[in-house]
Amino acid sequence: MEKRQKIKLFLRKKKDDLLTAMEKDWRDNLFRPITHVLGRVGITANQITIASYLLLLVPIGMHFQGYSLGLQIILLGFIGLADAIDGPVARNNKNVTILGIWLDHLRDGSLVAWATYLLYSYHVLSLEIIGVIWGLQIILLWITLKDFVFQYLKHSQETHHLIHHLSYNNLQASLLGRLQFFFWTIAYLFLFLYILSSYGWLLTIGHTLIIIEIIFAAMSIFEAYQKFLPKKT
Repeated sequence: MEKRQKIKLFLRKKKDDLLTAMEKDWRDNLFRPITHVLGRVGITANQITIASYLLLLVPIGMHFQGYSLGLQIILLGFIGLADAIDGPVARNNKNVTILGIWLDHLRDGSLVAWATYLLYSYHVLSLEIIGVIWGLQIILLWITLKDFVFQYLKHSQETHHLIHHLSYNNLQASLLGRLQFFFWTIAYLFLFLYILSSYGWLLTIGHTLIIIEIIFAAMSIFEAYQKFLPKKT
């Protein structure tokens, strides 16, 4: 029974890796003409990611100065586009770096956190739902990082190896993680459209997609928990 379970987990991991690789390959091919031009002029993925960080400051400032939400959403859309293209730029131009992986994740978190605040300020997301969404994210982050943190605190002499392994393996989103982030993004899009138009069906779709995102987040936690369970001999 135990051997059968190990085989099942192995096959599921291989399937997940294959589907994730196919998604990356599809995105790399889609943006290849753009990434080729950016590579020729010397623009790297890290520069795009850092520029998107700076751009995020603009809609934040606009919000507190009372600018229209529509213009803020357009700028957030450009930041989302940067998120879609910096990965293909790094892979197609062979400049994937540990720094880039961390910057990408931190930028994504900052973008979604600000979008969450905006939706809360317009009363389309309750504190309870926000607590569930981000609570699940914190649990998933802890499961992902705890082994690294414990080994790092032991003053391991292999810090560089630990960071390398964490960045290129544990921080790479699985298929479930990508589905979760996809539904999270689309849900927020519908909720923003509801604020702009006041059509009730947009609010309903947005909340439905949030529920789906929560389900995928819970599945990601279970997947991550299984991955880091100690292997039985």
